[in-house]
Amino acid sequence: MIISRTGWTFRYLDGLCLKRGMELLEFFRREAEAQAKANEKARGGKGESVQIGTSEPAWQPLDEAAAESQFAMAQLMVPPSVLGRSTIPEHLRDAIRWAEAEKEKRGLN
Repeated sequence: MIISRTGWTFRYLDGLCLKRGMELLEFFRREAEAQAKANEKARGGKGESVQIGTSEPAWQPLDEAAAESQFAMAQLMVPPSVLGRSTIPEHLRDAIRWAEAEKEKRGLN
């Protein structure tokens, strides 16, 4: 829906964080309600009884067991060929190890 409404590319959309995408979808929902109310008023109605969709309940954080369950399910969806691969190149891993060792030497942990 976002791509068809905005004309953005998949690549651009993949770069958006989830919060921004959800805010945009909420804006589209409110915009549709406002348009429906305006149309109702234009036809002679009061424009207050029109509802497009229903509002979802507010997001509630997961408890620890539910979060662990979701992570376990997500891990099962990763193809076996991808497991065990590192996305950080070895020279950057060396830099990270060096930085961690320096932090320990200097007592910055």
